[in-house]
Amino acid sequence: VLTVGCYFLPLWLSRFSLFRYQRFANEELETSLSLITTSYLRSNDILSAVEENLSSIREPVRSVFISFCNNLKYVDANAPAQIEQMKQQLENNLFWEWCDVLILCQDNHLLQAALPPVVNKFSILKAQQEANETRMMEPLKYAATMAALVVGFCPLLKLLNEVWYNNLMHTFPGQVILSGAAIAVFITINKGISLCEPISYNV
Repeated sequence: VLTVGCYFLPLWLSRFSLFRYQRFANEELETSLSLITTSYLRSNDILSAVEENLSSIREPVRSVFISFCNNLKYVDANAPAQIEQMKQQLENNLFWEWCDVLILCQDNHLLQAALPPVVNKFSILKAQQEANETRMMEPLKYAATMAALVVGFCPLLKLLNEVWYNNLMHTFPGQVILSGAAIAVFITINKGISLCEPISYNV
């Protein structure tokens, strides 16, 4: 039971790392799009708007915009086609929406006013996530508390009654009980992690 249960430990750690990475990527994307949108509204040139803000953009967004600038300057000057290609490099619904509006702006500059509301959706999404973060973490906290109580019960039982402890640890019925408890702990923790996964809102 422990062998199978511990198999999930690196998977759980990977999921938490992915949650943190997604949050960092969204924050960096929000900052980058805000800077580029402000420059684009001022200059009406998407290439210069991106280039003047590259020094303020960090990975994983920076490489996407560097590739966009290089392709637009040296490969194909068709801005809508390059924006469409850039759109596929990041998996984010708001980024896709921003790119779609940006493509339309290449033919009709009056549509530039639609770009800031798309960027503002990042702030709305972030506020929603923070408002629900505490509530979303409660199942995992309950699961961790239960796991701590179950694990702490064994050494506590040895202090209280060593005969019961030996029956639990060194007899077949006792080991079956321990195995069942371990299975329940792993299932509960796995379910708690699933419930605390960030929600994808539509804003």
